[in-house]
Amino acid sequence: MAEPKSARIFISYSHDSAEHAERVLSLADQLKSEGLEVQIDQDVQGSPAGGWPKWMRDRIQWADFVLMVCTQTYHRRFWGEEEPDHGLGATWEGAIITSELYQAGAKSTKFVPLVFNQSEARYIPEPLRNHTHYSPLVREGRTGYEGLYAVLTGQQLVERGPTGSLRKVAPRKAQRLFSEGEMRSAPTAATLHGVPALPPHFLPRPAPLEALKESLLKDSSSHVAITGQGQAIGVQGMGGLGKSALAAAAAHDTDIRKGFPDGVVWLSVGQQPNLIELQGALLKALTGEVPGLATVRECADAIREALTGRKVLVILDDVWEADHASLFRAIPAGCRLLVTTRNAEVLVGLGAQEQRLDLLSPLESLKILAEWSGRPADALPAEAEEIVKECGRLPLALAAVGALVRLGPTGWKDALTRLQRSDLDALKKAFPEYPYPHLLRALDVSVEALPEDDRARYLDLAVFPEDVDIPESPLRTLWGLDDLDTRAVMNRLAVRSLATVSACPGESLTLRLHDLQRDLLRKRRKADLQQLHVKLVERWEDLLDLPDSYAWQWIGWHLAEAGQKERLAGLLLNDEWLEAKLQATNINSLLVDVERLRETPEFDLLANALRLSAHVLTRRKEQVVSQLHSRLLGTTATRLIALRDRLARRRDRIWLRSQWPTLTPLGTPLRRTLEGHSALVFAVAPTPDGRRIVSGSKDSRLKVWDLERGECVRTLEGHSSWICAVALTPDGRQIISGSADNTLKVWDLERGECQRTLEGHSFSVNAVAITPDGQRIISGSQDGTFKVWDPECGECLRTLEGHSDSDHA
Repeated sequence: MAEPKSARIFISYSHDSAEHAERVLSLADQLKSEGLEVQIDQDVQGSPAGGWPKWMRDRIQWADFVLMVCTQTYHRRFWGEEEPDHGLGATWEGAIITSELYQAGAKSTKFVPLVFNQSEARYIPEPLRNHTHYSPLVREGRTGYEGLYAVLTGQQLVERGPTGSLRKVAPRKAQRLFSEGEMRSAPTAATLHGVPALPPHFLPRPAPLEALKESLLKDSSSHVAITGQGQAIGVQGMGGLGKSALAAAAAHDTDIRKGFPDGVVWLSVGQQPNLIELQGALLKALTGEVPGLATVRECADAIREALTGRKVLVILDDVWEADHASLFRAIPAGCRLLVTTRNAEVLVGLGAQEQRLDLLSPLESLKILAEWSGRPADALPAEAEEIVKECGRLPLALAAVGALVRLGPTGWKDALTRLQRSDLDALKKAFPEYPYPHLLRALDVSVEALPEDDRARYLDLAVFPEDVDIPESPLRTLWGLDDLDTRAVMNRLAVRSLATVSACPGESLTLRLHDLQRDLLRKRRKADLQQLHVKLVERWEDLLDLPDSYAWQWIGWHLAEAGQKERLAGLLLNDEWLEAKLQATNINSLLVDVERLRETPEFDLLANALRLSAHVLTRRKEQVVSQLHSRLLGTTATRLIALRDRLARRRDRIWLRSQWPTLTPLGTPLRRTLEGHSALVFAVAPTPDGRRIVSGSKDSRLKVWDLERGECVRTLEGHSSWICAVALTPDGRQIISGSADNTLKVWDLERGECQRTLEGHSFSVNAVAITPDGQRIISGSQDGTFKVWDPECGECLRTLEGHSDSDHA
């Protein structure tokens, strides 16, 4: 058996994220600890002598092996398809590696592709697709870490015996040497993205958890939702039941994490979600990058592409409307969508499989009360059973009362008395749609038991938006406390089960309220709510220089809620503030603020100007000055003229200032530019009602666009070559596409599904038309024939011949 020998290793990779770079560093350290000489760019402090291009070329020439860590970002940068000034390292390395590969032909063994997830094998650069690739996160196996180490050190992974004599075998039925599971190495556990920690004193509920796990793991073709009442298909039920805790328990479960090795991603939705931000968070978890996309449909397409070939669990927590979840429903096979909701219509709209979650049993209720009160379950006083009844066997209510008993001098008897004396009728009137007022009563009692100062601070939390993790900074501003006192208040509220506190990078804390806690606070502070917004805004003092990311993100909302829309208008017409807002957030966040004032014609125009430039500003925020100046050249609106003139006087940078309209100005027929195809667009057809259009492209895809919103509603994939022709049936329900793959396809417009493929032409289908009654399809082809088809059965009824060349119309 060959003796191991050392080798010089250089690792080529892209800086997708801090986590990815750390994983590469760990691989380098592991190889180095086992006798190999390894170099990566993280070994260099500052910039190397001679610059990075020379350093990379020298490392590649020095190395015996170049390990290429392949991801979507690496593939893009390898081929030089990244935005200017982004990821130049991988681009330079790609040029050098490509040159060496083509000089060596297929014989080179120097360049070794690696993937941390098997789903990323599709991003191995094309010249290396036929090379063996390795998965270093899998320890054993020919293509795992051991196999890679054996190749790098010149060893054989298997020692074989000498050649023996031939023998005869009796015929027998063939059997597999190994089961499919034995042939694969054990799956790695998924990375969790945004999944909350399990709540303090979490009470496991084995039966619902096992049922949910079974639903998620056994069938990858359907979505799952957790429910608690009603005839739902799907986690649904009233607030405070423990839906989110059950979903979080599933996300942390080892079997689930191994079943979805490419990641578990948690998104908190709520009543009024910013859908593009949620989609962006999902894309960042999947790709490591914040996307430069302007519409929810573009993001939906990007999500589907990023998920293809992976096994990912996406969890949408607290969904209120079916439309919000529907943007995530078209995830590919192998991935799953788990939804928690109170609204049964969400489940019906998704076609989700129901996972019912019932109230706690009396025994489970006593256990959770015991956990929070700090007493053994068998040592609870007689009042405990009455408290369980008063709390309606709801986890959130029991946690609040248990914490009240543990921390306050009230005792069990006093806690029960407080519950019985609370004004249940008033709570029922305040929350007429909520079927479990017992929970609200328990929360109300816990709030009243707070010390006076903490109670006032807690009630002031009504000023913050729904389903938002509230950072320390705005809390410190609102409460007028220093860092230590702010954290102390946050922790006191968490200990009383009145809020959840989480740690963030950099050791800062965030505070989060359950929906019902927030609803209760807003009812209690209803008369003072506007003044609370005024108070917070005034304490920020200089709105031109806001202190943190929360302030930049939510300043427009707080001003609107404070009744100070004119002040918001002044900020949006200040070119320096407008640019600072864009830099601190994104174009969609800026548009949300402008659209708060759309009842004013000037701001409707400003919103249109920003929307026309959105496809540029998502990628190049620094172009806002030149973009807006050019868009506003033809405006007659007084305040927009003033904004344009201030932009024209900007001297703080070099920028292209138009002397006449070079970009499409406001008021022209162009409503917006629709971007999404990756190649030429060859065909366009409108729906009969004029609300949508369908486009066909050289990228082999069709896209359905909403004309009013300028958004891609869905992308249809199935053709293997260019889309040359598109038509719609008279009722607008079906799309017919003709392609250079010699076929036609019939699509369901609403569902985005291919219903059938029509085959018969021997060359590209260049033209498609439909008879006025929708009963026949006519196609023209480069093979010189027309064909008449029955759209229902897909049968070719006749072929018309006579032309001597290709048919185009």
